[in-house]
Amino acid sequence: MARCSYSKALPNLSAFQEENKHDYIKRVWPKTDMPFAYYRATQINIPNPNFFQITLKTAANFGGKISDDYSTDVISDADITVFSEQTGFFQTTQSDSTGSYTITNAPLARDYRIVVQHQSYLDQEYYAQSPHGQINFEMPASGCIFGELNSSQTGSPVSDATVSIFSKAYDSAPDYIGTAQSNSNGQFEVCNLRMRDTNGLQVNDYQLDVVAMGYPIQTRGGLRVGTSVDLLMESHPQYELSGKIDNTLGLTFILNIFDENSQFIQRT
Repeated sequence: MARCSYSKALPNLSAFQEENKHDYIKRVWPKTDMPFAYYRATQINIPNPNFFQITLKTAANFGGKISDDYSTDVISDADITVFSEQTGFFQTTQSDSTGSYTITNAPLARDYRIVVQHQSYLDQEYYAQSPHGQINFEMPASGCIFGELNSSQTGSPVSDATVSIFSKAYDSAPDYIGTAQSNSNGQFEVCNLRMRDTNGLQVNDYQLDVVAMGYPIQTRGGLRVGTSVDLLMESHPQYELSGKIDNTLGLTFILNIFDENSQFIQRT
């Protein structure tokens, strides 16, 4: 048995009263164990006619395995989502204990977008896919670098500090960089950092930079995913730069501060 529904965008009551307006959408969802594809029709006019004959097409299925790109171990509990703009088909499932997944009732199309997600791996996204044969995915492992920031003078947490992390070997590459703000307890966590590079070698050169108001920049290097970094932030007048701008004429000024090598430090 299939489930059928109608929907209509209703910006106001008068729009509902326009019975001949062609803006209804008709959808049919076959049960997952039926060999038929999801069906959608737009520009439907109701109530004239009020009887429709629908011929469902044979469904295609998505299926395959999710595994670790380094160890080839299977990955269970990964979320797999497929979506087609052309057909409106959308479905989400999870990989089982063998890493296998199946999505049924998919209409044939070539514009499917597939997103694979797992908390211990980098998100994988694929475009222009179609439901033919097995589609296997290999996911690169990822993780976090975390820690706590405290004042060396008072021991109190340093909040709202900007923590930036990047791999020196893969500077600015999307999977090797991240930022976070320390919370009210001075804690920070930068996640979605790649654990190994594309050659399977562990990334051991992550650098952490901390920028906090009233403190000099703190840097730590040679880090890897899963490392905890606790820092004592030292505030001292010698680390402060202050001055006065006369005759501002009511204007607001923004100061960009750079070091002697023209590297940006801070904006205030």
